[in-house]
Amino acid sequence: MTSYYKVGGMELLVFERCCRTGRKEAINGNGRDLGRFTDLKDGKEKKTMKLFKKAFALLIALMLILSFAACQQETKPAAADNNTSSNAGSAPANQAPAAASDTVIIDIASIGPITGNYSLYGSNIAAAIELCVKDINDNGGIKSMGGAQLRVQAYDDAGDPNQAVVAANKLLTDKNYAVVLGPWATACGLAMKPLFNDAKVPLISPSVTTAAFAEDKDDYCFAMAMNMVQEEAAQAKFIKETLGKTKAIVFTPNHENGKSMFENFEKFFTQAGGTVVDKEFFEVGTKDFRPQLTRMMDTDAEVILLCGGLGDLSVLVNQLREVGINVPLQSGYTLFTQDYLDIVGNNADGQIIMAFYSPDRSNPEAFERFRDAFTATGRNLDPQSFLAADATYLVRDLLEEMGSKGVKPDDTDAIRQYIFENLPNRQGIQGLVTTYQFDEVGQSTREFTPVLIENGEFKAFGK
Repeated sequence: MTSYYKVGGMELLVFERCCRTGRKEAINGNGRDLGRFTDLKDGKEKKTMKLFKKAFALLIALMLILSFAACQQETKPAAADNNTSSNAGSAPANQAPAAASDTVIIDIASIGPITGNYSLYGSNIAAAIELCVKDINDNGGIKSMGGAQLRVQAYDDAGDPNQAVVAANKLLTDKNYAVVLGPWATACGLAMKPLFNDAKVPLISPSVTTAAFAEDKDDYCFAMAMNMVQEEAAQAKFIKETLGKTKAIVFTPNHENGKSMFENFEKFFTQAGGTVVDKEFFEVGTKDFRPQLTRMMDTDAEVILLCGGLGDLSVLVNQLREVGINVPLQSGYTLFTQDYLDIVGNNADGQIIMAFYSPDRSNPEAFERFRDAFTATGRNLDPQSFLAADATYLVRDLLEEMGSKGVKPDDTDAIRQYIFENLPNRQGIQGLVTTYQFDEVGQSTREFTPVLIENGEFKAFGK
């Protein structure tokens, strides 16, 4: 191959190994074999080794590198046509194949508390969604849509209803997202619900628990988590029928959702023949529960139902045991995370949590692969992140289904409408662990899996 370089006003030619023939040649700009260095300024041939000795020493390494790169470029094979072979363009295992320039991107978004008091939940959910999107793309994308790739953008609502409205407005104006996964907080879900209904953009939450989120057939909002009516009915039934306990105390946050949880539990527990012997409402962020604990020490309660988030309830549980209250505990799935055990340790022994999967390795292989991949990121899996994964794969399945019916990947309006029309009343959906379904307004239902805490570890209940 031909290479020459200018040094000052001189063009410097050097012997190079031709990448095609392997012979050493010195060639000038006209392609003529010179066999020596030539001064091109006056056209007269003369020896110049002394003149260029220093320049040659300084530049030889650079020239060889450039020559090699040029040779590599000349001998590089042409890109394979994606249609010529099923193996063309395939990537090594566990590595995402490079997207072709004509690959269609389907944009989706997530929204939740990336910052603020609830950032642990929100960042875990965002990480779970991103992990599942990568898995989908690594395995061929949306095959019925020609391998269309998903791309997700996370938005932060800080777990605050006012910030949620700001974040939702930004999301809805930033880009034409096909579907949005989130939010985490129930109050944020209610705050942004009108915006998504007006924009006709499906909003699928992995954790909102109020029945008011998905309550009407005209709503574009769908709930993956059991709502608090369903959850408290399950709690009451389990305590009365499985544990055989009839006297309960309820600890719950002093806000609308907390009060609603208490009211629902009391209703179902009373119907089952149980009695709530005490109820204690607490402010979010409480650091000292001892005054309330002192009041309830003389009750004859057989179980304490805990409602709320990890931060408040971990403080409460430690103080319960500090003052000598050893009544068995029961709670919802928000406490089914190693982060909880890291704080309370053996103080939670005997507690039962209503979760969605087993802490042992008895779950289906698909779930165990997801759990391993998630924990490999340095995070502790929690049920909300699990539900976010189910929601992401649900979106994949819906896209595959609509692609088989002729919906194009770049037809965002058609994708949105398909989800809105086909998610309600959807039955027999295969999740990572069990099948689940949606009712006529978009509220999902699935079976709970009770989990026991024993010796500071999660164990499968009844095993």
